[in-house]
Amino acid sequence: MALKCNITKTGRAARLGIGLVTVLPAIALALSRQSLSLAIVVSIAGGSFALFEAAKGWCIVVHTLEKMRAGITKNRILRLLLGSSTEN
Repeated sequence: MALKCNITKTGRAARLGIGLVTVLPAIALALSRQSLSLAIVVSIAGGSFALFEAAKGWCIVVHTLEKMRAGITKNRILRLLLGSSTEN
């Protein structure tokens, strides 16, 4: 699956900021402790994904919503073609 750019420069900047604000303190906290807690691991993983989205210009939420919208449109067209009168 190719990751097509689906967010604006503002969205990329927001994801960069969120990623940095999430990852940097989590890494600092992880380095200062002897053991990693689940919260630190989840913060690093989530922040890293936000940084990935910023670097690629691709957002999974926008991608998912576009796929859902395409599916809904396709289903409506099929209902019209098949003559089904039931609406979801």
